[in-house]
Amino acid sequence: MVTVEKFDFSYLRFEGARFGRAALESLKSDAAGEQAALITEKAEAALRLQSRGQALVVPPQPQDLTTNITVYPRDRSLPNSFARQDWSKMPIEQWLLPQCLKEKRKTCEAFVIDLDADGIDEILLIEPAGRPATVFKVRNDLWYVAGTMSFQITCRDSLEALRAGRFKLIPSGWKELEIEGKGVHFLRKPEFGQEKCSD
Repeated sequence: MVTVEKFDFSYLRFEGARFGRAALESLKSDAAGEQAALITEKAEAALRLQSRGQALVVPPQPQDLTTNITVYPRDRSLPNSFARQDWSKMPIEQWLLPQCLKEKRKTCEAFVIDLDADGIDEILLIEPAGRPATVFKVRNDLWYVAGTMSFQITCRDSLEALRAGRFKLIPSGWKELEIEGKGVHFLRKPEFGQEKCSD
């Protein structure tokens, strides 16, 4: 028996002709049983596809982000402006976005930290998949990718220390230049790697 997760909804969309599209419409509106919600989501996602090569992705809603993203410190919460932002409208930075901002059932951990000491918190988003963590900064209630960390935070001890707030901010090694009143900063080449764990 094929599970809902493995069922090829996109086959109905592109190889099923009008019968396949009708079947998807029926699944979208008449799904029943324990996995009815997932069936509806997958059918809707398949109907949105424009080509066979597109991934069958169910985008998250604001309530999904607040559920799927665990925030640290635990007394903080995900800013409303972050949860309600339409992340699909960031075509230039889509490849930088963690999967939890693009797919409904993906999870992340968010760390609210003022990384640049400007009095406004940034959000450090870490995926369980082990990609380098992504830093988000806000300007006029719009969040954008400000950068990524130089390696994946995957070690249990490092994650536990970060969750417990056992870290400190240290000054960056490079300064900026000011030339005739204009600030010039350096874009350092990223050196992505894997964190070396002790255990």
